[in-house]
Amino acid sequence: DKYKVGYRRGGGVAIAALARASTLGESSDYKSEEYLEGAIRAFDHLEEKNIEYLPDGKENIIDDYCALLAASELFNATGEERFVRVARRRARSLLDRLSSDSNYSGWWRADDKGERPFNHAVEAGFPVVSLIRFLEVDKDSPLREEVLEKIRASLEFELKITEEVVNPFGYARQYVKPVDKKPRTSFFMPHENESGYWWQGENGTIASLATAAYLASVLFKGDEAFSEKLEEHARNQLNWVLGLNPFGVCMINGFGRNPPDFRPRFQNAPGGIVNGITAGLHDERDIDFLPESIDYKLENSYKYAWRWAEQWIPHAIWFFMAVCSREKV
Repeated sequence: DKYKVGYRRGGGVAIAALARASTLGESSDYKSEEYLEGAIRAFDHLEEKNIEYLPDGKENIIDDYCALLAASELFNATGEERFVRVARRRARSLLDRLSSDSNYSGWWRADDKGERPFNHAVEAGFPVVSLIRFLEVDKDSPLREEVLEKIRASLEFELKITEEVVNPFGYARQYVKPVDKKPRTSFFMPHENESGYWWQGENGTIASLATAAYLASVLFKGDEAFSEKLEEHARNQLNWVLGLNPFGVCMINGFGRNPPDFRPRFQNAPGGIVNGITAGLHDERDIDFLPESIDYKLENSYKYAWRWAEQWIPHAIWFFMAVCSREKV
């Protein structure tokens, strides 16, 4: 009773991980059936309680793609029809979120009203990744052609907004909506967002988009030009993290040049990836990385430095996923 999380708050991905672990054989402290039992128990619980555990009592796109991944992995592990039925229902809901407005088509809407384009600081590529995994396990899906069509539409949109402005590094852009303002395309998450305070570097999200692009490049191998564009887009994101960026900073601790430091009070770990580059601290049309206008020697400097130089596991996970996905190409 102490910990209650919905699909979008860690529950869905935890279920997927347990289900996937159950297929790996007896190589840990737990038996395969124990992993699977835990995944099924949690899944059945969230199918009943998910909305109750959400802070606003409403599901959004994150619930859809997290639950889709959970159901897909459970179907892969068990072959039980009840799981593929849920996976198809979630895939249907996710597909219905692909939207258009007077500016663009091919973007995901986060809410039911379609007022909020989906953008994310850590996992913008997750909708496509979850749909691709769904196709891998539900090989006879009646949704297959529509899934392929909408995956392509979303990726074509991503490539379009990335290329529509001067962008020498090929940094992946997103469609964002600052609070009380109209949607716009942007390199970085807006400072004025629903959290009221949280904005940071987005190495996780560009690595997730690289993962999606690499996986999709295999899916669309029949269209050589499109597949190659996706591969290039993915490489650009990994190169940015590795140091091909305006600051010449390698974001992975222990590698490359100009490693960022999160101040002696909070030392970074080898192999970890920092948050990264953001829109300008004082001007969102600019960019920043540990701007010199902040005196980081002050006792409270960590209140600011974390936006750029703090390591976060999701960045490293998505980078790892992208590199692994690259091996499939």
